[in-house]
Amino acid sequence: MEAVVHQASPSAKDRGFWLDPRTKIAMLLCANVAFLTSGYTPTGFAIKFATAAVLTTLLSLAHMRRAAVAFAVAYLAAFALEVANEAFLLEALGSTSLAAVVLRFLTSMVLSFFPGTMFAYYLLASTKVSEFVAAFTRLRLPEKVVIPFAVIFRFFPTVAEEYRSIRDAMQLRGVNWKNGPVSMVEYRLVPLIASMVKIGDELSAASVTRGLGGPAKRTNRCVVGFGSADAAMVALMVVLAAAAMTKGAIG
Repeated sequence: MEAVVHQASPSAKDRGFWLDPRTKIAMLLCANVAFLTSGYTPTGFAIKFATAAVLTTLLSLAHMRRAAVAFAVAYLAAFALEVANEAFLLEALGSTSLAAVVLRFLTSMVLSFFPGTMFAYYLLASTKVSEFVAAFTRLRLPEKVVIPFAVIFRFFPTVAEEYRSIRDAMQLRGVNWKNGPVSMVEYRLVPLIASMVKIGDELSAASVTRGLGGPAKRTNRCVVGFGSADAAMVALMVVLAAAAMTKGAIG
C-alpha cells in the first residue's frame, strides 16, 4: 500500500490545542535564540519573560500543569535573585568571591539555559513517536535521520519510568540518601545505566519490528499538518527571536 492514510485518533481529538511536531521544533530553536541572545537589559528581560510565558502556556495546554507551575516559580525566583545580585548581594559578598560566582552561574543557567531544556521536555512529552515519524516523513528526510530521533523520543520517557521503578524498589529496601552517596550510586545509578543499555537495544529492535528502515513505504494513521495555531505560534516565536537578536536597536 503506497498511500499514506491519515485518520484522526481519539487521543488527538481529546488534546484540544495541538501543534505539528515540526512547529514544536521550530519553536524550540527560536526559544533558544530568544533566551540566549536577549541579554540582561530591561528589553532583554521583557523578551525572556514573554518567551517564558509562551512556554508556561504551552505546558498548561498540554495538561502538564505541575511542570508549568514549577517552571514559572523557578524562573521568577531566578529573576528575583538576579535583581538582588545587581542591587546589593554581589557587592556584599564580593564580586570575585566563590559565593558570588556560584550565584551568578545559577541565575544565568535558570534564566538562559533552563527554559530551553523545558521546551525540549515539552516537545518530547507532548509528541508521539508516530506523529514525529509522520511529520518528518513528509519533509522527505532520510530514514537515517528519522529513525534515531524516533528512538530518542521513546528513550528518555522510558528511562524516566525505569528510574522511578528503581527508586521505588530501593525505597522499599530502605536504600535512600541517608545511606550515603556511595550506596545511592551503587543501588540506583548502576542499575539505571545497565537498564539504559538494555532499553536502547529494545527500542532499536522495536523500531525495526514496526517497519522503520524497511524497503516498503509505511502507512500512518496520525493526523499531521500545519494549521492556524501552528502559523500563529511560529510567527510569535520568530518575532521574539528576531527581537532578541536586534535588542540593541530597540533597547
